[in-house]
This record gives sequence, structure tokens and C-alpha cells, in this order.
Amino acid sequence: MLKRLCARWKLLLILFLLTPVLLWAIAQWLVSRMLQPEALVARIEASLNCRAEVTSASANLWSLPATVQLEGLKLAPRDADADQAKPLGQRTPLDPKAPIFAIQSAKLEMNPWALLRGQLNVRSLVVQVVNLNSETPLSGVSTLNQMMAKPAIVAGKPNPALIPDATPTPGTDPAQPANEPKPLNGRRLPVAVIIDSARIEHVRLDFKNEKRKELIRLEDASWNLKQFALDPGNLAKSNQAAFDLDGQFLLVAKRKTTEKNPETGKFLLEKYEQLNLGLHVDASTALFDPKSGLLAPLPFNVTIAKDSIIEDLPALLKIGKKMGKWEKYGLILPPLPNRVKIGEASTVTMNYTQPRLLIDSDFSLILEGYEIILHRGSWMDYAANTCELNLNFLGSPAISQKALSGFTKKLKDKLGDTLGGTLGDKVISLFKKEGLILPDGRLSVPMGLTGELTEPEVDDRITPILENAVLESLIPGL
Repeated sequence: MLKRLCARWKLLLILFLLTPVLLWAIAQWLVSRMLQPEALVARIEASLNCRAEVTSASANLWSLPATVQLEGLKLAPRDADADQAKPLGQRTPLDPKAPIFAIQSAKLEMNPWALLRGQLNVRSLVVQVVNLNSETPLSGVSTLNQMMAKPAIVAGKPNPALIPDATPTPGTDPAQPANEPKPLNGRRLPVAVIIDSARIEHVRLDFKNEKRKELIRLEDASWNLKQFALDPGNLAKSNQAAFDLDGQFLLVAKRKTTEKNPETGKFLLEKYEQLNLGLHVDASTALFDPKSGLLAPLPFNVTIAKDSIIEDLPALLKIGKKMGKWEKYGLILPPLPNRVKIGEASTVTMNYTQPRLLIDSDFSLILEGYEIILHRGSWMDYAANTCELNLNFLGSPAISQKALSGFTKKLKDKLGDTLGGTLGDKVISLFKKEGLILPDGRLSVPMGLTGELTEPEVDDRITPILENAVLESLIPGL
């Protein structure tokens, strides 16, 4: 009897010890099946309007930390092979230029036991060589937005997710579209997330816009997540992220040439760089508003590297034309160069509060002969292509002294040494009163840029001051 009782206890003990191992083995088998290229591609193509390719994917839940690896992920415009869910071996090979999004490799290391506590603990995430190539045609819908939409056909049949439900869910508004996206709310996330380390290296992002005839590119960028802790149940204490990013920012546009196409009679276009900036971005911020749970504004710092290039920027070209009008008042400044190098590295604090990018600190750019100060409170909205920028152009001491001396000389040549000199002194005194001359003798020219971001209107704030200054000088006591 005792022997049989001991045998039963041994059996129960063995089963007790083997059950977790068996369950873990089943989990390993299920995850491995889910990560097979055929299964992974099927899930991607069922949720995104794209054609997907995966070279390989694997998981090892037996190691500590557990690892998941992915190689050769590509997302391209959807085609018949994706609609019909053809086996991967029977598909037409993708054109190398077709992918909109591609990842060369990714490796995730995580603590699987943390899931038992309702926490996703990522020990390490390393993603290598990421390419995104989005094009916006004249129709206005980008290839990226098209790819992120739900597909119309899944496995050869209409996508059930796009078929409207005739019976509204109790408590919902039938007039509101069922697929209306809801704002992301941190309180509704299923698990707490802690990320110890994450890096994305060798990133290239291209955004082409046919209507604006421009290309925005972030090249050879690297993104490093230094801190990430998020607890949906306690956003007040666990709700923080810190990261930095380095890369080269390019803005390439097209302009009309003097040559015409002999067939169409239209001016030909040529490409040229407007901006070539070395960027460093760093941020440390709360991800969600602890009270509402919605995404919080994102404050961050941007450093523009020395020797970055600004060339033929429409805003600067328009300001240059305005400067030419001041000559009739005797204020002559050398024109802004078409191509300038930034003389010193400069850092600005920004804040992204959807949909606007706000300037939170005065921002100074040192150019050849000039300094541009972009003032706090200025903003840009790239999606709507609008802006409101307040800035000052400061001439170098040499440029300022030459312009002021020339101004007084022109008055003397026109009105004589005595009257011209008196009026010159009066006008310069008024310039100082209006803040056009700084205590160090430099000229400070206020400007405003409003309207379209790509072709802003210039608010000339110096001409009225010049007119008033000259008028007050000629009519004392006015």
C-alpha cells in the first residue's frame, strides 16, 4: 500500500514538473509556426494593403532572455499574388525598387517570465538597415497611407473587415463610421511595457511629393531608445521615454529652368538641394497625459551641425528681394548668398503638439555675414503646408557699420553735409529706439513669414519703420 502511494506521489510530482515544460514546448511550437514565412506573410497581407516578403523568422523561448529574429522583411504595393494569397514559391519575384518599407534584420530579446506578471520586458531590440520610400502623387494619397489601409481582398475574397455590420452595437452611434480610428489612449494598453535598450541603425526615409515637387530625406540615421517605461494602470509614475537620433536631413526640390521641352512647350525642371543639415535630436518626455490618457505633447531638442548647407530657400530668396526695396531709403545691405554654410552648431527646443511643430526657444543660425534668429512661438504645420514664423536678421558688425555709414553718406550727398548729417543722426537715433540697432552696433531687421510653408509670404516690418523714421526726421515734432 505504501509503495503504491509513493509511486502515485512520484507520478504526480513528475507530472507537476513536466507540465510547465510541456506547455513551454507547445508555446515554442506555436510561436515557431506563427513565425514561418508563409504564416507571417499571410497575417501581414490580411491586415495591411500590401504585398509582403519575409526571408526568415525564428524564436527561441528556451534561452534566457528569449529571442525572436527576423530577416528580410519587405512591404510593397499590393498585387494579384497578395490578393489571392498565392504560396510564396509561386509568386512573381518583386522588383528590387518596389518595396515601400524594408528591414534587413531585427533581433528582439525579452524576459518571457515577465508576461506572467502582465508586463512586457524587452531586454534588447536591434533593427538593422531600415528603408521607407513614400510617394505622394498629384491625387494627394501617399503610397504609405495606401499601404496602411485595410485590403479590399483577402485570400481571394472580399475582406470581411470592410463589410458594414447592419446591426449596430448597443451604445454606439449608427451615424458614426464603425472604422473611425479612436485616439490612442495609454490607459487602454493591455500590458505594462519596459524596454531596457532599443536601437535602429542605418535608417533612410524618403518622402516624395509630386504636388510640391520636393523630396524630404533622412539619411543614414540612427535612433537610440535610452528609456521606456509605461504602466497603463499608473501613468502618473510609469510613463516616460527618452531617445536620441542622428542623421542627415535633406530637402531636395525642383525648379523651372530657362529651357523648354520642344514637344510640350513647358519649362524643364531641374533638381537642387535647399537644405542639407546634419541633425542631432534628443528627447525625454512623458508619453501620455496622466489625466486623460491621450498622447502628450512631444518636447525635444534639435541641434543643426556646423557646415550644414542652406541653398536657394524660397523664404530667404523672398527676403532678399524685400531687402532690395530698402535701398531707396538709403539703407543698403549686401544680398543674402544663394548658398550658405552654417557657421556654428545651433540647438533649438521644439514641441510637437499635433498638428503643429512649435518653436519653444529662440533659435540662432550663423550664416555668412548674417545671423538669423527664429523666435519662440513660431510654428509650422507640414501636413497643411502652413507656417507663422517670426525672425530677425542681424548683420555682422562690418556689414552693419558699412550700411549705416552709407545711409548717412547718401543723406549728405542729397541734402548737404549739415542737413544730411543732422537727419542721419536723427534717423539712426530712431533706429535705436525701434530696436533696429542693437547696443553692440549690429543692425537687427525684423521679418515675418506666413502662409504656405514652401512659398511663404514675407511680412516686411522694416519698411514702415524706415518711412516713419525718415518722415519724423524731415518734419520734427510729427
